Amino acid sequence: IAYSSSVNIRNINPQLYKELIDSVKDINVKWFIIGSKNQQQEIDTFIKTCKSRNKMVNWSKKFEDLVYTMALVKNADCVIAPDSGLIHIAGGLGIPVIGLYGAFHSSLRMKYYKKAIGIDAMTTCVFARGDLRGCYQHGSGSCHLARKVYDRYSPCMSVIKLEHLQNALQLLKIFEFKKEVIKK
Repeated sequence: IAYSSSVNIRNINPQLYKELIDSVKDINVKWFIIGSKNQQQEIDTFIKTCKSRNKMVNWSKKFEDLVYTMALVKNADCVIAPDSGLIHIAGGLGIPVIGLYGAFHSSLRMKYYKKAIGIDAMTTCVFARGDLRGCYQHGSGSCHLARKVYDRYSPCMSVIKLEHLQNALQLLKIFEFKKEVIKK
């Protein structure tokens, strides 16, 4: 999992990753949280908040070494990331990849990879409204809506939910998620 991208407009709240990791019951799964060296402490704190922290590895210490990261991705079952270089590494290596997009439509990047699913949030953005223009035409790469609501993450990315990630993982045949039966 890529913890974030280099531009805030592309980032998703890590709480979604926590929900996903905690929803996977397979005890043989190892989650690698990938980020920059500057994110080491933030990722360590994130890992401590997860129930499944014993199945998680902070990869920010080795991320700067592209060879290590490419070797990790080559041996991964799947990569989940906001639009970032990690998507392109996984796609280029033929590794299943789930891309999380909000600033522009995933088809602009994901169409080049065979085992790729793009999850799009931009259809809710008042600056894009579902066309392929995207938010970047409006400025600096920071999210105007996030600034208005004093949030670190782009509000359009909050449209992406746990079920979307679970469905993508099932479509890629990575995991199966059983629907919980609600008893009255």
